[in-house]
Amino acid sequence: MLDTDSYLQMTPNVVQRLYGTSEGVPETAHLSLGEVDVFVNKETGAITSITYDKHEFCCGIEYLLRDESWGTAAPTVESSSRDGIQAISQPESWSWKYTALFNSTRRKATHSPELHVTLSLSYGEHGFPELEIASELKVQQRYRACRHGFVVLHPMALAGAPVQIEHNKGSSTNTTFPTLIEPNQPFTDVKRLSHGITLSESVEYLFDVDRPVEVEDQRQWGDASFKSYIGPLASQHPYDLEAGTTIRQRVIVSIRTPCASLLQSPTVPPWRRRKSGSVQIKLRKPTEQRRVPAIALGLSLGGELGTGKMTSSTNRQGSGSGKHQQELQGNTSKSPMRGKKASQRQDLLTKDVSPKGARATGTKGKAAGVVSREGSGTRDAQQQRSGGTDGLDWVLSDAVRGSGCRLLHVRFNEMDGHGVDTLEFYKRIADKADLTILLECVFRRSRDWKHVEQVLGYMDMAGIWARVSAIMVVPAMYVGASSTADCYGTSAQTACDDATAADALYDTVSTALSQRDKTGRIRLLAGAVSSFTELNRRRPRSQAVHGVMHSVSAIVHSADDAAVMTTPDTLPVVFDTVRDIFPSKEYWLGPCTIATRGTPYGKKSFPRGALHQTAEGGGLARVPLATNDPRQRGCFGAAYTLAVVAKVLTRGGTKCIGLGDIVGDRGIMALELAAEDTAPLWHQAAYVTSRAGRQRAGTLRVHPVFHVVRGFGRAAGAVVWDVDVGDPTRLCATAFYVKPAMVPGTPRSSLSVVRTATVGTPSPKQRTATDTGTEDDRDVTTPPPNTDRRRSGHNRVDPMDWHHAMASEHFTGEVWIGNITNEIQDVCLPLGYKASFAVALIDHTAATRIADHDIRFLDQTLSSVILSPSPDPSNLTLELSPYAVARVVITAHTQSHFERS
Repeated sequence: MLDTDSYLQMTPNVVQRLYGTSEGVPETAHLSLGEVDVFVNKETGAITSITYDKHEFCCGIEYLLRDESWGTAAPTVESSSRDGIQAISQPESWSWKYTALFNSTRRKATHSPELHVTLSLSYGEHGFPELEIASELKVQQRYRACRHGFVVLHPMALAGAPVQIEHNKGSSTNTTFPTLIEPNQPFTDVKRLSHGITLSESVEYLFDVDRPVEVEDQRQWGDASFKSYIGPLASQHPYDLEAGTTIRQRVIVSIRTPCASLLQSPTVPPWRRRKSGSVQIKLRKPTEQRRVPAIALGLSLGGELGTGKMTSSTNRQGSGSGKHQQELQGNTSKSPMRGKKASQRQDLLTKDVSPKGARATGTKGKAAGVVSREGSGTRDAQQQRSGGTDGLDWVLSDAVRGSGCRLLHVRFNEMDGHGVDTLEFYKRIADKADLTILLECVFRRSRDWKHVEQVLGYMDMAGIWARVSAIMVVPAMYVGASSTADCYGTSAQTACDDATAADALYDTVSTALSQRDKTGRIRLLAGAVSSFTELNRRRPRSQAVHGVMHSVSAIVHSADDAAVMTTPDTLPVVFDTVRDIFPSKEYWLGPCTIATRGTPYGKKSFPRGALHQTAEGGGLARVPLATNDPRQRGCFGAAYTLAVVAKVLTRGGTKCIGLGDIVGDRGIMALELAAEDTAPLWHQAAYVTSRAGRQRAGTLRVHPVFHVVRGFGRAAGAVVWDVDVGDPTRLCATAFYVKPAMVPGTPRSSLSVVRTATVGTPSPKQRTATDTGTEDDRDVTTPPPNTDRRRSGHNRVDPMDWHHAMASEHFTGEVWIGNITNEIQDVCLPLGYKASFAVALIDHTAATRIADHDIRFLDQTLSSVILSPSPDPSNLTLELSPYAVARVVITAHTQSHFERS
């Protein structure tokens, strides 16, 4: 299946640059019988895809074992079984038996449950291929689990398609897959599930298992699928798998002739179809006004969801030297919350409820407002290292200013030790970078006016209100780890009770906020800091709420590369569902990252990531629900972020997109604080942030995703054009209009294309000619909502851009294209009119290493070529390497312009 496996694994450097870790790409086996093709991960034994006549009707079948905190224990196939998958294949049928062990971080390998699976594909009694997956789980030691058994993933393309459900008692139901996202399970008590593939064939799933089967709408978690799983959420969990027991399950997938109930739809679902050849991208004038929303960056000071305390971050990735790269996190070495029980923490927090008491309780210099260097040290020690009282502030503010983003997403939570100093730190960053603040604030009590006044009093003391554009009110019950039996599958009554308590909090905060914000400038947001799932289940009804917000993670259920790259496909339907539920409220989205911010489910927090050791070196592994994913720091992270932005821009009305943190586990750059530290392979080059000619503390290394964030941060407010991608399974693309620079009275545009026939990396002289200006010379950006334009003079949004775009005969602007596969892709961009193309690439090649330390890399490496001498001056062709991102600047030619060139 993977034609470029040898290419990707050619050197450790290539793998490191692509994925941010030395962990390679798992080998995949391709097995076929007739029109059926099955793709199997030889490392985990999971079926990653099943196609019929090249139509993917099944996204995967895998045996999962979830521990008591819903963490996924990864199965590993024994090497002896892995080598036998092709040897047993036969012309008319094949079978593969393998043994796998579940690697749990809390158990030794000798005590892990042992899994025996047999896959067999043969022609069934109806003459169609039939796939049978049988399993035996042998429990050697008592195991506390929340789920065990097979999961079957059905493509999200089935939304609205007919489906037939046969129940365990023999009755059947004819219905359809939901179009909008369902908060709860659309189908329960499933014995057989059948749906159409083509107009003449259907597929039937038979579940011969030990527990009832339900179907979940996984789109709410960000997965591009519906999931059939074993074990109802309403049952008691976690539960015990007793030692010495053997659990048998079986799933049979059969191709059949569809029954009459499945032929109600006259069309075939838009299946993901495996194609070959070049991918064509076409641009069209937009039919509705859509603009690039404001881009937000977060500043994480520790204390993520479900942890109950702050954690000091150590980034274990890169070479095998054992050196650790320190990321920016909160200092807990002297936090008053460290080592306290819940009752003690509560007493400490309520010891003095006045704002003045915030300083008296020891938060100054000790809580998360103090950003530690190398995980230790007081504020004075930090200042001494930084070369000034605010050296670190300048480093971070310069970093945000360089990214082009104008909105800072920060978090305030008393239970994490945050106090007035935390807010003052946020304010200094915002003042020096000229940002507005999206403040995410956790409240411990919902109906306590005194507590709300206490929290808002901290903000009064910090003087932060002038910078706040929106405040997201988060009830503490939405972020704390739950120990209730229905913590994962929230019951309708529990969700209703939570929403009622949250509405009371929203009303209380709104009343208190109105006394400080007389003009109503600050927006009050509600929602979920974990995922859209909790927003969908606990829907705010308070009229005081102006908008809703939630975050996005790509590894909630699976950390597989292909699965992660399909998660952005769910964003348009998430938007449609939000608009259906909250038609009159604003929609704020973010942060959208591969790694998760944490989870409110289960009793324990989830790991920052597991270490993977190879002969070439160590690094982080791909782990579901981890708060630190190595791909954030590779080309993969840049391609994923571009895919997120491209999908969000297919819908209009999003106020803000959060694309990660400034630095940290989900950062767009790395903050190095130890001069002797050895950086990972991707960060060999570095640039030192400086201001007014004086070097400040901290060394920042840019990840590839930084350049994508900067490109759209500077383009905030630009008019979005429609883009048709010939094969969205291989490429993502989006485009926005930029008014040409030759229009009198407009600021210098990024479309000032140099007239040269050079292709490739330009010389230093050419780089100067193609430079698009200083960081503050942005052609089309808009301030975040409610930002004072007089204070943000660099945001020059022309309200007439929409009319200019509609009046323009041809497209003039930027097209961003991303390769979302691990294979080389050929791209064709036909325009139908003569134009100049300027192209800049971010990929794994050595030619782009300068991007690690040059924040304006995509500006200065635009290689421009006037295509008039070519046989087809209206067509651009590109070759994109795996997970590469291309920025294409297009300038349409007038007749006179064309003749001069």
